[in-house]
Amino acid sequence: MNPLRYANIGQAWQDVGRLRQIITVLVRHGFGELVTRMNLQENIVGRILVGEAKPDQGMSTPQRLCMAIQELGPTFIKLGQILSTRADIVPEEYIVEFKRLQASAAPLPFEVIKIQVEESLGKPIQEVFLRFEEKPLASASIAQVHIAYLPDDTEVVVKVARPGARESMTSDLSLMKFLAKQATQIFADIELFDPVGMIEEFEKEILKEIDFTHELRNINRFRQNFADAEGVHIPRPYPALSNKSILVMERIKGSKITESLGDRVQIVKNTLRVVCEMIFVYGFFHGDLHPGNILIEEDLSVALIDFGLVGRLTPRMKDYIIDLLLAVIRRDYEGVAEVLYEIGRKRAPVDYDRFVSDVMLVMDKHLVGARMSDIEFGGLLQDILEGAMRHRMAVPPDYTMMFKALITVEGVGKQMDPDMDLIAAIEPYVRAVVKERYSFESITNQLFRQSTQLLRLLKQFPVTAQQILMGVENGRIKFGIDNVQFEAFLREYRRQNGRKLMVAMSFVFLLIATMNADSGTPALLGLSWFSFGGYALGSLLGFLVLWSLWLERKD
Repeated sequence: MNPLRYANIGQAWQDVGRLRQIITVLVRHGFGELVTRMNLQENIVGRILVGEAKPDQGMSTPQRLCMAIQELGPTFIKLGQILSTRADIVPEEYIVEFKRLQASAAPLPFEVIKIQVEESLGKPIQEVFLRFEEKPLASASIAQVHIAYLPDDTEVVVKVARPGARESMTSDLSLMKFLAKQATQIFADIELFDPVGMIEEFEKEILKEIDFTHELRNINRFRQNFADAEGVHIPRPYPALSNKSILVMERIKGSKITESLGDRVQIVKNTLRVVCEMIFVYGFFHGDLHPGNILIEEDLSVALIDFGLVGRLTPRMKDYIIDLLLAVIRRDYEGVAEVLYEIGRKRAPVDYDRFVSDVMLVMDKHLVGARMSDIEFGGLLQDILEGAMRHRMAVPPDYTMMFKALITVEGVGKQMDPDMDLIAAIEPYVRAVVKERYSFESITNQLFRQSTQLLRLLKQFPVTAQQILMGVENGRIKFGIDNVQFEAFLREYRRQNGRKLMVAMSFVFLLIATMNADSGTPALLGLSWFSFGGYALGSLLGFLVLWSLWLERKD
């Protein structure tokens, strides 16, 4: 029985021709056995395998797959490019090949672009632009870029979506989801990486990239974040001339960072500052920081372009990243393992002790006998992510995108300035975030939020308790635990939790007191009343914990 015949493949039925093309390309590049095992060559698309196709001579499997992806076009190329950043789920040999994928495309005739611009704006092109250069500045799989001039002679770039690109990608995405479902059914191990969920995440990102209104919002947010910053240039957009299919923005005149003739050491410092502020200050960063998207102007200002792909970090995610970096800086191997375990999505049960051991091996490889300035941070992150993959743990995309940004900038920076120290550049931002995390205002806000959550929980408790009691009364909920044992367990649980809370509060009070030691008028022992009170409360709580442990040991 052919499972494909009975599968619910949605839009795939509307594009059998495209499915035939995908299968033909896979077979041509030596993946005929995969096609056969997935039952893709049978009735639904007609018999394709008329003979055993010979794979490309002398090429590895990753190389052949890369050639197939390049031939299959924009959607598959974009997927390959995104997978090149996912060291947590993709083996290194495939990442190396995927990084070579190019999304360039043959330029469309100007007549086609002109029609697209006029349909998008609802006006003849000459009414909107003083001049519009026919030769494209760049031509990619999703859009084509032209230089134009506004009526006041302002030079701009016009990004025009390729006609039919959205429809073509939507069809390909539907087919990708179908193929992912087929692969999950045939290959049991692949389910650990959730290929269907991965394609759905990819679909969200690529559909945003096709809709230029998302990029317009990204540009506006970057401009707002860096409005008062010196040495950063985000292009000015023209919202009145932009929509889903066209994006008009200021023309940036600068050199690719790797081709700039200015002071290379200063350029690297400026670029690191911009990247660190994006990640650690704003939690909103450029998701595709290859050298072509980083331009250096004559005054060494850093200009960024192409904002279709961005990453976002919630305060909680930023805390995890800070904890990870602090653990690396302190050479706290187990701390690194703990953070990775917390943020990782477990596709299967993880042997935690073995995972910690593997992380320690990776850290030893990079840190033992090395000065912090000599550490290749990108290589360390890459090895850590690969280790997570071996333990069936996937790191969420925004984390991997952030890691990729740091790895890319480190690679470019080392190329321009071999003495560049990424850890030293990051450290001040890490310490600033930690200081803010334990400031009086931040802790007060946290306590307020937790109190609000506790009050909400207390309001819900009577209803929840009533439902549980009704369940017990009706026999739907049963308990199989001895009352005496349960009471003993509950007492011990409360005692341990209370002790942990006291330790945590002691640490918080001592940290707040230390960070505010220099603030205010000295009142006692050279300390302000606020700082002295923090030390006193922290010490008292610590003493009470030690006293309870001593009494417990004595008993």
